[in-house]
Amino acid sequence: MVDADGVLVACAGPADGSRLAEEVGVETQSATPVLGRIAATARLGGISEWHVVGERGLLVVRRVPRMQLYVVLRVAPPGWLGRARFAARVTAGRLSERLSR
Repeated sequence: MVDADGVLVACAGPADGSRLAEEVGVETQSATPVLGRIAATARLGGISEWHVVGERGLLVVRRVPRMQLYVVLRVAPPGWLGRARFAARVTAGRLSERLSR
């Protein structure tokens, strides 16, 4: 999970993956302003989710409702986009409920 500035707030995964998680957070948030302008131009409203599918994997970013936090998932096989999107949506919803109490 990263904040709106791309700073790593929490990480789940292998213990040696924290540096990779920080890099993913910064890379993810560097695209957010551009995507925000695109969404505004297209009159789509605020960005709630975006994903990038590459040859070696995929990246799913989901905004936590009512907060300036983002759940970021990096998944190896691009065929798992649906599962990754579902996991990001559920996780963001649960975080929103817990953190707003």
